[in-house]
Amino acid sequence: MIVLSSENYASKSHFYRVEKASATTFNIFDASNAKIGNFKYGENFKIDEASLVVLINKPEFVKQDYNIGIQINPVSQVTEGYKNRLNVATLSKNTSVIELSIVDPVKEKAEDFLNTLVENYNKDAIEDKKYISENTSKFIEERLTIISEELQDVEKDKESLRRPIKLPMLFQKLVYI
Repeated sequence: MIVLSSENYASKSHFYRVEKASATTFNIFDASNAKIGNFKYGENFKIDEASLVVLINKPEFVKQDYNIGIQINPVSQVTEGYKNRLNVATLSKNTSVIELSIVDPVKEKAEDFLNTLVENYNKDAIEDKKYISENTSKFIEERLTIISEELQDVEKDKESLRRPIKLPMLFQKLVYI
């Protein structure tokens, strides 16, 4: 796990090599193979402006000797790399179904990326539909309120027309002739 303390560190690529020193410690080397230090698994340590921790997720890993290269790249560079390797194609002109594929040397990583991409797309689509539904409902409620008020005004006008109209006496005589 890496926690970056500054944007300057995060904006550049970094390479480190990690090798087992003992069952509880490891050594880290920089790109020129100079030893940075010896550290314990699970404990935070600093390299330049980054705070790092190395965790072991498989207990059997501690029993083996290892020498692992770690490449840290800026998010923008990683994003651009994924964008360039991602292929999106429609299955036919008259459909909204697409085919996604990505070229990656690690099959599991490629599958995880595509699955996460689809999950995020579906989540966004659901949120968009919810937003549209809520706004549509709000619009309909507002229109119903306006229509209800207008109908009440019509009812009032209708009631006022049902009341007898008092006509002047002269006009009443003309009506009866």
